Amino acid sequence: MSRSSGDIANVIATRVSKMLGVKYPIVQAPMGWIARAQLASAVSNAGGLGIIETSSGELDEVRAEVKKMRALTDKPFGVNIAQAFVRDPGIAEDLTVETLWRIYRAHQQFRTDGNFAAWARRIATNLAIDYLRRNRPEQILLAEPAAPPPPDHLLQQETRKKIQQAFRRLPAKLQVAATLALVEEQPYEEIADALGTSVGAVKLRVFRAVRILRKQLNHLGVRP
Repeated sequence: MSRSSGDIANVIATRVSKMLGVKYPIVQAPMGWIARAQLASAVSNAGGLGIIETSSGELDEVRAEVKKMRALTDKPFGVNIAQAFVRDPGIAEDLTVETLWRIYRAHQQFRTDGNFAAWARRIATNLAIDYLRRNRPEQILLAEPAAPPPPDHLLQQETRKKIQQAFRRLPAKLQVAATLALVEEQPYEEIADALGTSVGAVKLRVFRAVRILRKQLNHLGVRP
């Protein structure tokens, strides 16, 4: 006797699938340079949890993948937050593993009627903030010596590099808030839940981040 997909989903339903809001307790690994919107949306549409990887480190690319994902699926999906904050894939992997371990240790404390995504994001962002505080780069951005104007494509590449450089020199709390708001384009209410603060505080952090970014970019000769 064959079973329908609905019957199978009921048989293998777990606490994890209920918390994630997915049909099957399957979480796709955020494989570097592979787990983009096309793959992640297929996993989510099939009933698992698709995850977008962010190993490129390019904010515009991450934002574009999130938009593609939202256009391809209305199902739950995730973004590799750790690597959105940390360029080193090895460190991002360590933070991801630590996040999953902390979620596992604390899962009994989570209410099934609560917002699991916000709860898990809070754990991940707190770990990222702690790491960024411990490994904060130098705050002084030295202007580069004048050079002949490069070709347009090289100029665009250099501009992106400087934006990344300035972004990663933001204070940890401002960098996390700005990443969630400006790159992932998360609603302020969800960001507030993830960071354990108020919507007003999130808006203030984003405002301060943008103001600092403009100042740093002007110092680097970039006019946003």
